[in-house]
Amino acid sequence: MKESVDKLNLLDRAVGWLVATTAFLVYAVCAETEVSFWDCGEFISASYLLQVPHPPGAPLYLMVARVFTMFAPSEAWVPFMVSLFSAASSALAIWFVFHIIRRILA
Repeated sequence: MKESVDKLNLLDRAVGWLVATTAFLVYAVCAETEVSFWDCGEFISASYLLQVPHPPGAPLYLMVARVFTMFAPSEAWVPFMVSLFSAASSALAIWFVFHIIRRILA
C-alpha cells in the first residue's frame, strides 16, 4: 500500500513539474523582446532602476524583476528578462494551481 502511495506522489510531482515546465516554455517562446504597449514599459523601467511606478506599485514584483534584470547581458535585454520573470512567475502559479486542484480532487 505504502509503495503505491509513494509512486502516486512521485507521479503527481513529475506531472506538476511537467505542466509548469511546459507552461514556462510556451510563455518564454512568446515573451516580448521589446517594450509593448500600456504599463509594461513603466514596470520594466521601474524594475530596472528600482523606482516607484504608479500606485499600487507592486514592490515585490519590482524587486524580483530587478534580480532578473541583473542577468541581462546589456540594457537591450532588460525587457526580455522582465518578460522571462513574468513567464517564470506564471509557471510557478500554474504549478501551485495544479497541486491545489490535485489535493482537492484526492
